[in-house]
Amino acid sequence: MIRTYLKYGAAIALSLIVYFLIMKLLGWHEYPALSIFNGVIYGAGILKAMQVFKQNSSSFSYADGWQIGFLSGAVATLIFTAFMGFYMLEINNDFANAVLSNWGLTYTNGVVVILLSTVLMGMSTAVVLSLTFMQLLKNTLNPKRLNA
Repeated sequence: MIRTYLKYGAAIALSLIVYFLIMKLLGWHEYPALSIFNGVIYGAGILKAMQVFKQNSSSFSYADGWQIGFLSGAVATLIFTAFMGFYMLEINNDFANAVLSNWGLTYTNGVVVILLSTVLMGMSTAVVLSLTFMQLLKNTLNPKRLNA
């Protein structure tokens, strides 16, 4: 189980970093509205992690599936947050203030606000998507209906 969520968590984080760098090259990295596509990246990675675990597991419970999904998202969030911290502190010191000005906010320590927002959004996305995808992947106890 650990290998699955570490592998897919790292893949999600790498995809998020690549997406961010592409947005940077296009000059769109300071627009928070484009972070909606982060949810698509999280969703694809979490769903794939859950599907692979279900295929490779002899017993697949709701708790196991939710755990794989959430931990994959949590690993991705922590890696991506570390990358964003490095980016804001070492590469582009003005990034946090530029993003916050797009939100209409001014803080003296914008890096902390952005990092906290990144962690909260990443973890909440992981929880919601894991619960949502488990509705698709869970084993049902309902009898199958025969077409009449």
